[in-house]
Amino acid sequence: MPDGEVAVRQNGHEHAVDAPDLDGQVLVCLDHGHVEVPAGLDVRYQEDADDDLETDGGVTADRTSVEMRGAGIGGELAMWALVASGLLLISSGYLFGVDSTGSGLIAGAGGILLAFIAGPGYWSDLS
Repeated sequence: MPDGEVAVRQNGHEHAVDAPDLDGQVLVCLDHGHVEVPAGLDVRYQEDADDDLETDGGVTADRTSVEMRGAGIGGELAMWALVASGLLLISSGYLFGVDSTGSGLIAGAGGILLAFIAGPGYWSDLS
């Protein structure tokens, strides 16, 4: 079964979309201005990019734009990660109180790291 993807590379970052019916990879590199396609694909050049898109259901002028922020953790998962981060920080304070400094440091560092990863994803979904 073919297992392909369509990828766009810009500013050193690559964003890919799964294309299970494609045998190979289509890569659009905006940094260097070239396109790589698997052998055997029909390639057509388009002069006017403002034309309507043709789909299986007809013609549409809608285009989709995606902006990625944070670590890719969105919505509900980011909220639960922040809850877990708070619990780690609370347990870190308890562990310091019972003279388990090493475990308290590990739990505190884990809580701070988890909050650092999940925080931007949670607050970017609210805006």
